[in-house]
Amino acid sequence: EGDEESISVSVKAVCDVTLHKEKCFETVGSAPNASRLNPEELFKYAVKITIIELSKVLDGFSSGEHMDNATSGAMGACVELIE
Repeated sequence: EGDEESISVSVKAVCDVTLHKEKCFETVGSAPNASRLNPEELFKYAVKITIIELSKVLDGFSSGEHMDNATSGAMGACVELIE
């Protein structure tokens, strides 16, 4: 029970500041060894997952017909902010 409590406290600390709390709880809460990670480590994990998901979106747009100049600029700005 102590581990479960520490997981929820750490995950809550990370996810409470996000716009999409439920998705955060789902993603960050499933981190490998979540019971041993502190909020900073969970945050780093969340950023890593965000970058992976963003890469998938970029690949989908860049390989399709949906990539016009405006979309390309917006995606470039998004990548710049994440990096």
